Amino acid sequence: MIEKIVENHNEIDLSLPRETKIKYICASCGMISSYRIFYFRKNKDLVCKSCKQKMFYNKLKEIDILSFDDIKKYNISVNTIIHYKCEKCNNQVYSKRTHFNYTENKLVCTTCHTHKNIGKRNSLYSKKDGWTCKGCGLIFKNRKEYNEHHKYCILRIEKTKKRKSLTLSKLNKQRIENGESLFKGHSYIYCGIEFDSSWELAFWIFMKNNNVNIEKNTKSYKYIYKEKEYLYYPDFIINNKIYEIKGDMFLKENFNGYGKWQAKLNQVVKKEKIIVLYQKNIKNMLKYINSNYGKNYLKQFKQ
Repeated sequence: MIEKIVENHNEIDLSLPRETKIKYICASCGMISSYRIFYFRKNKDLVCKSCKQKMFYNKLKEIDILSFDDIKKYNISVNTIIHYKCEKCNNQVYSKRTHFNYTENKLVCTTCHTHKNIGKRNSLYSKKDGWTCKGCGLIFKNRKEYNEHHKYCILRIEKTKKRKSLTLSKLNKQRIENGESLFKGHSYIYCGIEFDSSWELAFWIFMKNNNVNIEKNTKSYKYIYKEKEYLYYPDFIINNKIYEIKGDMFLKENFNGYGKWQAKLNQVVKKEKIIVLYQKNIKNMLKYINSNYGKNYLKQFKQ
C-alpha cells in the first residue's frame, strides 16, 4: 500500500494502481483522512466522510404537508424531510422517509401504521369456534393451549408418519415406473433415462455399445435398519441377473451410509444373489469411455 499526503486534487496521479491509498487534508474541517485512488477518479472534492454526510443532510428539502393529495404536487422522494400531522393520533411527525397508508389515502405515522398491521395479523389467527386437533379431535379455545397440545399429541404424530410414508412409497413407485432417479443429489439423464451416478451411466453406455440386453431395475426389496423398514432398488438387470454399482466409500466404516449398506448386504444382496460392482470392477469401462468419448463426456448429462 502506497500512502501520500495531498492538499489539492491536481497533485494526485490518477494512473497509479487501484490499490494505492492516498492521504489528504479535508477542505472543510482540516483533518487528515484517506481514500483509495478509484474514489478520486470520480470525485474532485477533498472532503472526509463525516463532512460529506453533513453536506448531504443539509441539502435535503423540508416540506410541510396538510393532505394526502400534496404528495403528487411535490413529488416526494425518499430523502425529503416531511412535516405532517397524523390523522389518527394528531401528533406532529418529523421524518426523513414517508410512511403513508396508501390503501386508505391517509397521512398516518409509523406507530399507528404498525399497530394496525399487528391487529390484522392477530385477526388471522383468531377463531370463534376454537382450534380442533386433527389427531384426537379435542377443541381448544385458547391458541397457546392448542399449540402445546399440538406438539405432543401422540395420535397426530402417528397419523402424520403414516401419511408421509404412504406418500413417499407412492412417489418412489411412480418415479421408478417413469425411469426417474430416487437419488436426491446430482443425477445424469441420457436418452431420457435418469441415472444416480456417472459410473452407472458409463456401465449403461458400455453394455449398449457391446450389444448387451440391459434394463433398469423397477423391483423393490424390503430391509430393516434401526427398527425401520426401507425399500431397496438395485440398478440394472442383465440376462435375469441383478447388478448393483457402488463406490468404494461404502466399504469404509467411517462413511455415513456404511451401516445402511451393510443392512442391504445381509438382508437382500446375499439372498437374491445380487452382483455388486465396485471401482476395481468398472475400471476398464471407465477407460473405454475416456478413450472413445473424452474425459468430460459424462459431465454434459449432469443435472
